[in-house]
Amino acid sequence: MKKTILALSLISAISPVTHAFASEAQFYGRAWLGLTYSDNGLLSNRKENGTQLENFASFIGLRGEEKLNDNLKIIYVAEAGTEGYYETSELFKPRNTYIGVAGTYGSIVFGRNDTVFKKTEGRVDLFNVTSADMAKLIAGNDRLGDSVTYYSPKLSGIQFGSSYQFADNVDNSSGNYALSATLGDSRFKKNNYYMALAYADGLNQMDAYRVVGGVKLAGIHWGALFQHAESDKYENLSGNSYLLSAAWPFEQYQLKLQYLYDQSGLGKITSNVADKKSVTDASSYLVSLGLDYAPSKATTIGIIASYLNGDVTDKNGYQDYDDSQFTVYLKQIF
Repeated sequence: MKKTILALSLISAISPVTHAFASEAQFYGRAWLGLTYSDNGLLSNRKENGTQLENFASFIGLRGEEKLNDNLKIIYVAEAGTEGYYETSELFKPRNTYIGVAGTYGSIVFGRNDTVFKKTEGRVDLFNVTSADMAKLIAGNDRLGDSVTYYSPKLSGIQFGSSYQFADNVDNSSGNYALSATLGDSRFKKNNYYMALAYADGLNQMDAYRVVGGVKLAGIHWGALFQHAESDKYENLSGNSYLLSAAWPFEQYQLKLQYLYDQSGLGKITSNVADKKSVTDASSYLVSLGLDYAPSKATTIGIIASYLNGDVTDKNGYQDYDDSQFTVYLKQIF
């Protein structure tokens, strides 16, 4: 009761301030919940088999800008992910939270942010955030604090980006930056193509390069990604990863098919099945089929069927593994 009264008091205290910035700030968020069944729990975000609720990175946020002059403005974002759909010790967890400036020469922000390496993914990962996310097999899609992110204005259609994490907060790393270049439109709104190149040096203890491509052809959105990665933390882990995807939007629906393959052993699945320090060989693939129905721009109802298969050799010897998962979800944007 005391906590409730305190929370209400704080809301009342800051409401005049919030009102003062109401014309510039925007409150937004996402509620995304799924009901899943997993045979072995390897694909489950909660790492549990059977039927359960899954929270797909639901969050609330505040973003805005303040014009300083005709060529410069302050920009800010504050996001908090929520885990409150089921019993958990953490109701909120940090997401992108930064402040910076934007103008004629691009934008630069300081704080917690998606790395430019991660952002080159664009839209080729058709099952992003869900239990069939490419991160299950392919590493590198990181959100890091204590960082600075810069994006240039578009030069002949090409936009350059860089991420830098301050060295004092990087443990046992050979570097702490990433560079990127993108061309086209990942949403296929302005262009029917998308291309990206990225390099990461030591960010989250990984060195990697990535090539991404997408094209809208015959009404179908085709996507592909190639990545080579080497771990600074686990010197025994390195290798190539691949993604192929195809999405067919029609009326209010979108049919999606995606194939992932990895031989680096740096994805989340390896952590679930083996001791990464002693892995000598690893390979896995993940196939996912999905259908989205969007009755409005803010609402999506979807289903996903996924199959995982792989093998790994570590200090305990060779083992193969698999998992099948079926998901039904509801996503609401506000």
